[in-house]
Amino acid sequence: MRLTKLVKGQLIVFALLTVVSVVYGFIAYIGVGRVTGLGTYRVVAEFTVAGGAYESGLVTYRGVTVGRVDSVDLDLTNPAAPVRVTLRIDSDRHIPVDSSARIKSQSAVGEQYVDLVPRSGDGPSLVDGDVLPARGNVSPTPTKDVLDRTMNLVAALSPDNVQTTVDAVSDGFGQTGDRLALLIDSSQRLLRLAQVDLGQTVTLITDAQPLLRTGNAVASDLRASVANLASFTDQLAMSDGQIRTLLEDAPAAADEVTNTLHDLTPTLPTLLANLQTVGQVLRVNVPGLRHILTVYPAFTSGTLYSVKDYALGDSPQAPLDVKLGNTLNPPPCTEGYGRTQRRDPSDMRKVPVVPDQYCDVLAANPKVARGARNVPCAKDLSVRAALVEDCPGGLPSTWPGMLARPGTTAGEPPSSKRRRQSAVDRAVPYSETTGRFRGPDGVTYFVGTPSSTASGKGNATWQSLLIKW
Repeated sequence: MRLTKLVKGQLIVFALLTVVSVVYGFIAYIGVGRVTGLGTYRVVAEFTVAGGAYESGLVTYRGVTVGRVDSVDLDLTNPAAPVRVTLRIDSDRHIPVDSSARIKSQSAVGEQYVDLVPRSGDGPSLVDGDVLPARGNVSPTPTKDVLDRTMNLVAALSPDNVQTTVDAVSDGFGQTGDRLALLIDSSQRLLRLAQVDLGQTVTLITDAQPLLRTGNAVASDLRASVANLASFTDQLAMSDGQIRTLLEDAPAAADEVTNTLHDLTPTLPTLLANLQTVGQVLRVNVPGLRHILTVYPAFTSGTLYSVKDYALGDSPQAPLDVKLGNTLNPPPCTEGYGRTQRRDPSDMRKVPVVPDQYCDVLAANPKVARGARNVPCAKDLSVRAALVEDCPGGLPSTWPGMLARPGTTAGEPPSSKRRRQSAVDRAVPYSETTGRFRGPDGVTYFVGTPSSTASGKGNATWQSLLIKW
């Protein structure tokens, strides 16, 4: 029988499809790709125990199969993680390096598989030869251990105690069928409502993660704050009596303070104003005051040391050592005293002192080196001058911020003249109870003594003697 060309072509195509199908099924069945390593890469996962993992087991990532378990080996050189599970993963699967391997059960009969769980979706992917360390990997508890612990728990329970527990549960739930049914129905309605708002609940849980992380970060501080608050409240409870006494006496104390401030009102401003003037003077002489405070302790100590009871009597005595040398070295100074006239020692009349009389010679002249011409200036101790206006900055009245009164600019010397009063007599009203009135010059005055009605006291105080504040 002769075959036509059409039939021959059909037979050839059918034979080719058959061969291709058989070869593909053979390759897929025996796993030529896994054997040869084509299209895959290897990753080693370390575990403390094997956990039922076996060769050719599934490897999943986010619930999708991405490879197979190539081998399960034992590495005795690494006692911390002796089990090494080699995973063969498809090359087109990109898994983050920051991932952990977990051995899980696929069914109730104990079929295990390896699940790769990423800690974050960022970062590079695993490549051939990478190792997943055991510190992040999880193995299931062996079934034998679970059964052993369950048996130990059951053996530890006394039959009498179990019977007592069963009886107590029976008494507690007996005759409560209707209530339990109502509770279950209500729970179903609650679950349906929760299901409706599932999106908002998931969003709330997701958004709460930063808050919870912050809470975990400051947990120790929160515990310390709560402990300190508890200690504070305990101390308040212990001091309850003192606090009550303080609250009861506080109004009277406040009244006393108010009365004291009221009594000081006329005089305290004047005192503070006067102290401002004293403070300005002290400010000018701060270097000199600092020098006095530095030298005075040593001077006092030397004086107390020198004044001793050298004799046997009761009165203290001090040693005196006089050394006479050339009194004309340096020679006496007569320059600068031209206006000073010699007085007879017997002349007892009061004669005004001639001002600005000092040894007026050059600074390098040795005459009267400790005289007035070498007095240190207040603002710069390295500069010495006889007159204040010759010092750096000039007179203190011209210094910025010194001796400035309201209405004058900083550095303006205050006028020693009082403001001239108006020549026209003016009548101004005043309070009959306090005797207070304000004059044309803007200053407040008192007429006589404030009455007892204003002060609340029958007798006048020393503050009432002041007529101006």
